[in-house]
Amino acid sequence: IKLSGNYYVKATNPLGCTSLATIQVKVFYNPDFTFTQPAPVTLPNTVDLTLLPQPVNNVATTYSYWLDSAATVNVLQPSLIAVSGVYYIKAVSIDGCIVLDSVKIVVNEPPIVPPNIFSPNSDGINDTWDIPLLRFYPLCTVDIYARNGQPVFHSNGYTNPWDGKFNEKTVPIGTYYYIIKVKPKAAPLSGSITIIQ
Repeated sequence: IKLSGNYYVKATNPLGCTSLATIQVKVFYNPDFTFTQPAPVTLPNTVDLTLLPQPVNNVATTYSYWLDSAATVNVLQPSLIAVSGVYYIKAVSIDGCIVLDSVKIVVNEPPIVPPNIFSPNSDGINDTWDIPLLRFYPLCTVDIYARNGQPVFHSNGYTNPWDGKFNEKTVPIGTYYYIIKVKPKAAPLSGSITIIQ
C-alpha cells in the first residue's frame, strides 16, 4: 500500500458467508531531496548550505543544518559557512518523517599578499599598512624591522594595522622588512615594505 485512503477487507468462510470491513490507511512519505556537491571556495567567499537541498517529491519539508550526525549541534549561520568540514542537512516532513544527509564543504584559506609601499603622512590615503585578508588569521604575528635589524613593530593578530610609528614617532622614509606568520606552525612570509611621504 503506497497511497493513503480507505481499503476494504472481505472475509469468506468455507460455507460462503462473507463479511466486509473497512480499513483506513495513512501513508507517511519520507522527505526526499538531492544536492550537488559545492565547489571549493576561498575566503572571503563562503558556502550557503541553505541553497543546497533540492526537493525530489512534493512532500512539505523543513530543513535544518547540523555539525554532527546525531543532529545535536546546530550550525549557527548555515548561509555563511567559512570553515571546511562535514555538515549535515536534516529534512523533516510535515508528518514528522526524517532524512539526514551529509555534505563535505571545502573552504580554502586566502592568500596573503602584503603591499610593498605605504605613506603614513596623515593625508587619509594609505596612512596604514593594510594587509588584505589577514583578518582571517586571528593567530597571526607581524614583525617589522629597520635595515639595521632593530624591531619597529610587533603585533599578535592584525586588528590594528601598522601606522608607520615606533615609540609614537613616525619612522624615517626608507625600506623596512617584515616577517608574517599566519599561524603558529606556518612557514613565515617575508619581504620588504617601503615608506614614502
